[in-house]
Amino acid sequence: MDQNQLYDTLESCLQALEQGKEIDSALTEYPGLAKTLRPLLETSILARAHAVLTVPDQAFLRGQIKLSKQLEKIQIIKISQTFKRLLRTACQNRNL
Repeated sequence: MDQNQLYDTLESCLQALEQGKEIDSALTEYPGLAKTLRPLLETSILARAHAVLTVPDQAFLRGQIKLSKQLEKIQIIKISQTFKRLLRTACQNRNL
């Protein structure tokens, strides 16, 4: 088995773990590689358990600013639509 096939097999097992399978279950399709893959999968599980996702303050602030701007646009659009509807109603009432 070449290196690319090993990587593909490892990726397949990692995806199985992400879907909730146990290591033994993920390895059932690859019994000949279980000895090689098991330590890698165990390390992956440990790494994920200890991983801490932190967002830098600047990135968080940029996200808040973008969200705020999008909300302002949405609000302006809604106000504009409401104004147009009121204007249209007023014009229709005037023509009666």
